[in-house]
Amino acid sequence: MSRSRAFTLIELLVVISIIAVLTAVLLPNLVGIRGRAADARKKADLKDFQAALRLYYNDHQEFPGSLTDTVTYPDINRFTNGDYSSNFPVYTAYAPAADGESYDLYVLLDNTADPDILASKTKCGTTADTANNYYVCAQ
Repeated sequence: MSRSRAFTLIELLVVISIIAVLTAVLLPNLVGIRGRAADARKKADLKDFQAALRLYYNDHQEFPGSLTDTVTYPDINRFTNGDYSSNFPVYTAYAPAADGESYDLYVLLDNTADPDILASKTKCGTTADTANNYYVCAQ
């Protein structure tokens, strides 16, 4: 009587269940990676743009009132086309103050649980109701 060497049904079921448990544990962590990476890129772009706005302020003693108004702000083309900033991130909103001394710069993040959202609103003194906006301000 020869006995063949093979896996039993119980051994196969144990291995399959271990793989299923590992997949169930790891999958939720891997799903949000792209969103968190995109949010990190948006935050970095805001910081870069904040530095560009500061350079503009140092040269003109005010922040631009509009990033498209070339009549009131004739140097705005230089601002948006290379002298200060490579380009204005399209997903970003810029809200200048009327006095030219401050601004709010914000972006909508994908991760609603990001703790930086609340910290940025507190730092900029924003009471806006938009839950996912991450703010950078002139302060």
